[in-house]
Amino acid sequence: MDRFIELIEDFGAPQKIVVEITEQEGVEDFERLFKIVKKLRKLGVLIAIDDFGSGYSNMMFILQLQPDYIKIDGKLIESLYTNNQSLTFVKSIVAFAKKHNITTIAEFVSSEKLAKGVKELGVEIGRAHV
Repeated sequence: MDRFIELIEDFGAPQKIVVEITEQEGVEDFERLFKIVKKLRKLGVLIAIDDFGSGYSNMMFILQLQPDYIKIDGKLIESLYTNNQSLTFVKSIVAFAKKHNITTIAEFVSSEKLAKGVKELGVEIGRAHV
């Protein structure tokens, strides 16, 4: 971690760095994670939660991390029009994020219909699956 911090400091533009925390990966020491995120924030680094909706989806965890971005899991986006529960969940993620000033990113936006749909739901950024 010390070396990572040194590299960020040497980079000279930490506000251009986004560190992603993947929801699918098990976090064993939340206190350590929160301390690391706090240190990164002091440097100006942005924080993103990746694959949100695929794992623990704990809103309290999100509130404690205070990410700049939430990347909504691609499986939820892909099934937006085929699974009513996915649609409801994405709507709730977007509403939660807006209330807490978090930018939302939809992953796996693979068609014009999905691009239009996520935009109508209030998602700020759509990413195609490559």
